[in-house]
Amino acid sequence: MISRLLFDNNFKNKFNLPPQFIWSVLCICILPVAFVIPQLYSGSAAGPASVEIPYGAYSTKYLSYHIWLIFGISAAVITFALSFADFVVKKDISTPIVGGALFCVALYEGFFLVADNNFIRFSSSSPNDLYLKWFISRLLHAILLTASIWYFISIDKKNIRSLEQKRRSLSGLAVIFFIILTIAIPVTFYIDDIGALVTNNFISHPYELGILVIYLIQAFWFLPYFLIRFPSLFTRLMVLSIIPAAFAQLFMAIYQQPYDSFFNAAYFLRFVNYLIPLLGISMNYIDTSRKEKNIIARLDKEIRERVLIQRDLERREELLANAEKIAHLGSWEFDTLTGSVKWSDEAYNIFGYDPAKVSPSLRLQEEIIAPKYREKVKRELTSAVRNNSSYNIEYQIQRANGEVRYVLAQGDYASQEKKLISTILDITSLHEASVKLTQSEALLREAEAISHNGSWEWFIEKNNFFWSDELFRIHGLLPSQNRIDLEYYRSIIHPDDSFRFFETLANSKEKHEPFSLEYRVVRPNGEVRHLLSNGKYKIDSFENVYQVVGNTQDITELKNTTLQLDKSESIYRTIAKNVPDSAVFLFDKKMELLLCEGPAISRIDPEQTLDKGTSLQNMFADDYQRALKLFQSALEGEGNRYEKGINAKTFKITYNPVYSSSSNEIFGVMIVMHDITDIKKAQQNLESKVAELNRSNSELEQFAYVASHDLQEPLRKIRAFGDRLQSKYSIQLPAEGIDYINRMQNASERMQILIDDLLTFSRISRPNEDFKPVSLSEIIKGVLGDLEFTIEKKKARMEITGEQVLKAIPSQMRQLFQNLISNSLKFTKEGVIPVIKINIDKISGAGFSSPHLPLVEDREYCKISLEDNGIGFNNDYAEKIFTLFQRLHTRSEYEGTGIGLSVCKKIVENHSGYIEAKGIEGEGATFYIFIPFDYN
Repeated sequence: MISRLLFDNNFKNKFNLPPQFIWSVLCICILPVAFVIPQLYSGSAAGPASVEIPYGAYSTKYLSYHIWLIFGISAAVITFALSFADFVVKKDISTPIVGGALFCVALYEGFFLVADNNFIRFSSSSPNDLYLKWFISRLLHAILLTASIWYFISIDKKNIRSLEQKRRSLSGLAVIFFIILTIAIPVTFYIDDIGALVTNNFISHPYELGILVIYLIQAFWFLPYFLIRFPSLFTRLMVLSIIPAAFAQLFMAIYQQPYDSFFNAAYFLRFVNYLIPLLGISMNYIDTSRKEKNIIARLDKEIRERVLIQRDLERREELLANAEKIAHLGSWEFDTLTGSVKWSDEAYNIFGYDPAKVSPSLRLQEEIIAPKYREKVKRELTSAVRNNSSYNIEYQIQRANGEVRYVLAQGDYASQEKKLISTILDITSLHEASVKLTQSEALLREAEAISHNGSWEWFIEKNNFFWSDELFRIHGLLPSQNRIDLEYYRSIIHPDDSFRFFETLANSKEKHEPFSLEYRVVRPNGEVRHLLSNGKYKIDSFENVYQVVGNTQDITELKNTTLQLDKSESIYRTIAKNVPDSAVFLFDKKMELLLCEGPAISRIDPEQTLDKGTSLQNMFADDYQRALKLFQSALEGEGNRYEKGINAKTFKITYNPVYSSSSNEIFGVMIVMHDITDIKKAQQNLESKVAELNRSNSELEQFAYVASHDLQEPLRKIRAFGDRLQSKYSIQLPAEGIDYINRMQNASERMQILIDDLLTFSRISRPNEDFKPVSLSEIIKGVLGDLEFTIEKKKARMEITGEQVLKAIPSQMRQLFQNLISNSLKFTKEGVIPVIKINIDKISGAGFSSPHLPLVEDREYCKISLEDNGIGFNNDYAEKIFTLFQRLHTRSEYEGTGIGLSVCKKIVENHSGYIEAKGIEGEGATFYIFIPFDYN
């Protein structure tokens, strides 16, 4: 049991106790066994009732009992005194707990020690009284100690953290101990019979084993946790104190008579039990003293080491100051607690201040920074302090003399010292060089981009290429997209050029000669580019090639231009030869003839004197001043034309500037001479016929207008006399006569409508209004208002979407929608609610294709669609319905004159637009109108 208590399964010291203490306590506990064992076999032991107590002052056993009793009380009192002294010094609460329990037991035993020596009259020294005092004192010791230890290991640490909390806990414990003590003493006096505690067996006092169990529970359960909560040599030795306590309980359990060997051995071991805590406190002091000495020794050693470090630091600071001066690297630190700033000597030099005249401060530090960098620097420094991190930043400073310098600041925040420690390096020269290098690289990249010329290096040993960004772009790659080596480059060279490329490369490498090579590459997207590469080999001292440098130019445009030029010249000659009745002459800026071609040259120069190099003056000798003026005007970008008679023929001569396709600059003038002799004759005949036709049209329009107006008067009289006949004589006339009058009235009404429509058509044919911005939605709204009665009568539903504003004649646009909507309301299906949908949108001529509507691709149009669900029409009549007087239904089926849609078409044509209709018989019709926005 003892080995299980003190050692683990591998027989290692579980509580880290000094081995000498363990063996000493074991020997002390085992030693009394040697004295008491013989009594077990002496046969002289009697039962407890037959014992006579030796009261003689000179009885050895009686004397031994008092010695161990007094020694135990003394040890307990001394332990108590030292434990509270230890608490005052070290504030350790573990020692007063044990000391307080021992002191309470010592008071109990001391009280009855005085009573046993007749100082208190009502005391008794009978055998039963002696054992009762022992039993109560041991029970008191075991319970007080166990309960105290249990309380302090179960209480939360935060409740005994402060000194005041510890004092309150000990005060409460002392009060409890005192109460228990005041109860224990009277109980001892008033218990008369302890027969239940004693037997005549070998184990004469069996209840001692109960106290033994308490001690064992304390040892195996409470003390390990107590040791964890209050680790010290004292608490470790408390475990040892259980050993003599256990042996004492065993001896007292089998003693037979007071003051025998078992009895005195038990009191001896109790003394040892009290002595071990005293020893523990003493060893605590010794251990503390030893630690203090060690600490003092370490401090002394550290002081000596710090002195050496200080000297080394001073030497290093001197070296650092010299290094800072050499490297132009300064240092500074900022104390976040005090707000103080310190600069090194070189920092003063970088900032341009005299250490004797200026003391660094946070404000001065901020003023030195150029204004545009202050917020950035402040943000970086604040972030380093807040995040306990480092920083690295470049910025400008303004020295005391106003000079601007560039510095690089790097630093780190020392959280333990609460300081921001930084270095500062003057990088003005480096920054200026970097700026120049950046500018040079930018210029090089710009020059390469402009000339499509990329530079490269080939490291032969590593088989690796370095390409400039432009060279990547030339090959259709993103910069650094691929690792370029010779095998990869072989894969992108055009197959037809690969052999020639590598053969040229090998020959030039063998001869160490520069090379120039024209070849083709295939980009990733399949595009073929023409390249021209020039390279030079670099040779080491052993005549070995180690590197090739060169540049590559994209000459695709040049190649294409050359090919295009050849094609253009060929096409030019072909066209010029095949243009009937024309001749083309190309002059350069020096007014010298470069090319001339065309079938009309023989008519212009029958003697064939014109050739390459002929001057403009020789060609136009009879009209040189006008030719010169027109030529110079063409060189300025302005084309001109005029007509001139040459060799009894009339030619239209055109001067046009000729532009370079690559630079868009004028490099010459093209003079085109077109024989228009026959055209002029035909034109004169055409002009004569047009004039005659215009005169005829004017007369027709005037006739139609006058005739329409002249027809109005007799028609009005017919209708007026018909109304009078109908109103005055209808009663006198027979039914047949009334029918004649009604027919006459209906015919005159139709005639009136026809004349009105003809007048409308005539007015539209001769528009006299100006074009204005017109909102189509507003026009439609007005038309719907005019047709409100018809719409309500037919219960028609109108759906209008879109809105556009275009330049148009307002009255004609109103007439257009009036006719179209009226047409849809007229041709409706019986029993079906009319639905008319009007959509207005904006389209591009390029995005709309129709074989019937030749929209101009580069113009924008307002597209108007009007769809109805009426009777529709056969789509074969889609064009005929716009013809004047064209009707698809009889007058008895649907009224009308057949002019309305003709008016619509005329209005659209007046606005340079187009109109078409699509119909499905029995389902409905759709009208599409396209009017350009840019009508002039």
